[in-house]
Amino acid sequence: MTLSGTTQENCLTLLERLLPGAEVYHFGIRGAGLREYAAQLFHEVAEYHPDLVLVFVSIDDDVTRQIPLPDTFDWQGLRLYQMALRLWADETPPAAGPVAETDDSTCRRDYLRRASSRLAVCRAPIDQPTHEAWNRAQGHLARLIDTCRRGDMDVALVLLPADFQVNAALCESMRMRMGYQRCQLDLEIPQRRLREFAARQQVAVLDLLPHFRAADAPLYVRHDRHWNTAGNATAARIIGSWLTARYSVQPTTIVRSE
Repeated sequence: MTLSGTTQENCLTLLERLLPGAEVYHFGIRGAGLREYAAQLFHEVAEYHPDLVLVFVSIDDDVTRQIPLPDTFDWQGLRLYQMALRLWADETPPAAGPVAETDDSTCRRDYLRRASSRLAVCRAPIDQPTHEAWNRAQGHLARLIDTCRRGDMDVALVLLPADFQVNAALCESMRMRMGYQRCQLDLEIPQRRLREFAARQQVAVLDLLPHFRAADAPLYVRHDRHWNTAGNATAARIIGSWLTARYSVQPTTIVRSE
């Protein structure tokens, strides 16, 4: 969902343009999470024999949210579920006559109502449900990394910041809506835990948070968690520079599993 935008403006399209000779494959599926990435890597991505798998980890969704499974965890059933979810999400409902124009304050209230619960991933100390969610997330990532290593594929994590980590005013509004005290929030808990996990697993990690915070322009669509044109361009530039600096020889193929 974060890596959205038009075909021409998408972060991965821009990344491929910045890396002459490299091929970037996009395996992201709307509604998927770390559990699905691990299965997808084994069943789909590995057959391309990529030089590098970039795992884009959304610090709020991928840690705390899991889609419901079919009755049994089988890859084909999961794929059918995901395809149905994608088709449902992409459908445009028929127009039911003139639509009243929604003012900006209404859009903001609606977004806060829908999105404020994501702030829980940064609450300190971590509560038991969030602790269990972290254990599940790291277990899925560990399996994914192990699959890459057994398949002789290099792997790296790219940490995607939440909009409330970059926008102080939005974070404050969410905090007040959730009833948290300021002392109960540590906005860098997710990145810190994921960097520590990556160090234990001995995998490279790129954290986009400091780069997004340093940006001069808004990088998210207003009242939305998607990157705007500037967000996609910024991410592509940072990732491209990081890959160029880290790998002395450009990979022939860079494969991404969202």
